[in-house]
Amino acid sequence: MENNSISAPQVIVGAEYRHTEGIKYRVDSVLLNATGYESGAELRQFVLYTQLVAGHYPVGTQWVREESDFLEHFERI
Repeated sequence: MENNSISAPQVIVGAEYRHTEGIKYRVDSVLLNATGYESGAELRQFVLYTQLVAGHYPVGTQWVREESDFLEHFERI
């Protein structure tokens, strides 16, 4: 089954981004969620990123967000 709806990631792996609340993160990877793909569901892209400064959670905490959500809440620095 071929799905051409996945586009190139809009985030840059290795780049630093700032959340709207001011905390800095580094993008580690862009991941594909293949759950349901064999049944015709679309692939979805997610961003794996690491917290670089202490906040509500410690430095090194890793997070995952859908790429579209990530782009709404983060800007590249």
